Amino acid sequence: MTTATVRRPSLTAEFAEQEVARLLRRIKNPTTKIAGFETPAGRHLALDRTVQGVQVWTEDLPGRPALGRVVRYPAKKSRNSNLQSQANRLATGRDAIMWKLEPAELMPLLAWYQRA
Repeated sequence: MTTATVRRPSLTAEFAEQEVARLLRRIKNPTTKIAGFETPAGRHLALDRTVQGVQVWTEDLPGRPALGRVVRYPAKKSRNSNLQSQANRLATGRDAIMWKLEPAELMPLLAWYQRA
């Protein structure tokens, strides 16, 4: 019998989730892979709980800051399937951005996203 290995999040991902949870409302209990949050304005943000470092998904909004490495996902491009249940405004069918951040870039991103 084989046992599936559950990948633990990095300390950086755990720290990022704690910081986001301090500022934004959780949409629901997270999955093993994704934690979804909502800004007071109703925008969705998701945090990948399984990667090394900090990986965040946001809606594709104008005026985004020059932080980290950015991957733009046009509406029809597939992405992490957990986004549908955790932060459905980031799921396929809408434009989204995936940010790969240094830990120090998380708070500036959150500040911009909350006021964008």
